[in-house]
Amino acid sequence: MKKGLMAGLVVLMVVLLGSQCLAAARPDSEKALDRICKKLGLTEGQKAQFKARQEKIRPAMKVERIEMKTLAEQMKAEIKKENPDRKKIHKYIRQINHLRMLAEIRRTDLLLDLRQILTPEQNEKFKQMMKRKKRKEKH
Repeated sequence: MKKGLMAGLVVLMVVLLGSQCLAAARPDSEKALDRICKKLGLTEGQKAQFKARQEKIRPAMKVERIEMKTLAEQMKAEIKKENPDRKKIHKYIRQINHLRMLAEIRRTDLLLDLRQILTPEQNEKFKQMMKRKKRKEKH
């Protein structure tokens, strides 16, 4: 029974840490910003507006990434204990998921902010980019 529990916990850790590694492997935000700006044909003014909005949320996102990493390490240490505290582990999972939710809200807000500064033609291009992105994620 203990071996099965430990194996399950190890799998959970791999999933949680793996998703963090994928997040860390995302392209540099500057490169992503430049790519989006180029594809949408943003003017320098639009690019400056979008970048300013992105820079505004960057410090909070950095702190949240560090917190997620710390919580994941603490959870991993708890799981490795001879008698891990299930309530602590569940608490770590809830905290990590809360931080992920905040990051997703910030990302969504940033995309909505981008849409506000786009012309109708650029907005149409943006919608097409999002459709292609969704199709790629499904495969």
